[in-house]
Amino acid sequence: METGWDKSREIMSYIENCVRLCWLFSIQDPPMKLLWPEEGSDFHEHFKVYSKHGKKVHFTVWPALYLNENGPLLSKGIVQPY
Repeated sequence: METGWDKSREIMSYIENCVRLCWLFSIQDPPMKLLWPEEGSDFHEHFKVYSKHGKKVHFTVWPALYLNENGPLLSKGIVQPY
């Protein structure tokens, strides 16, 4: 089934850059860490709210980025709480 998105140069370039960035995260020593909180987990200070305020995560808009597994926070994530 053809969807058309795979024929867009811009979308394919975006996907290739995402894959390249994830690859660079993974080959660091130690590897960088992306955190996607699970739906229903508690909202905490490593995330900013998207458009609503709340105490529990509904979905992740953008993951948080850490220098490594137990390292410092490099960039806060964005979540939609409920």
